[in-house]
Amino acid sequence: MKPNELLVAIINKLIEEDAVITSDTIWDELFEAKLLDAVSFELVVYSLEATTRLRIKDTFYKGSIEKLFGKKVFDFPDEYMEREPSNDPLFTFRTILKTLQSVGWDIADAMREESEEGKTGRTGQST
Repeated sequence: MKPNELLVAIINKLIEEDAVITSDTIWDELFEAKLLDAVSFELVVYSLEATTRLRIKDTFYKGSIEKLFGKKVFDFPDEYMEREPSNDPLFTFRTILKTLQSVGWDIADAMREESEEGKTGRTGQST
């Protein structure tokens, strides 16, 4: 599957709505219909990056998300992603960390908190 087709598939899987996006869907429509917000958008973009191993270009990070308004979702990979996949063995891990940090979740803090709670699992039971 090509990166632009994969992006459409990721968004369709995330929104799970009757309104299926197509190659002609523009970003504004997704935000205006509240199918995407800032956090889900980052999840989509970083999922695409991790899955394809294609780095997002630095130009994407300059300016606001509004630069995408009026542009087709399908065109995102061609404009904002590198052409060659990364051969960094930790690429997917780094992308996951970047995603967590962008939504304000600090893995080091979470690990410390769990340790301080007496090594309890998510259910609150001791492990």
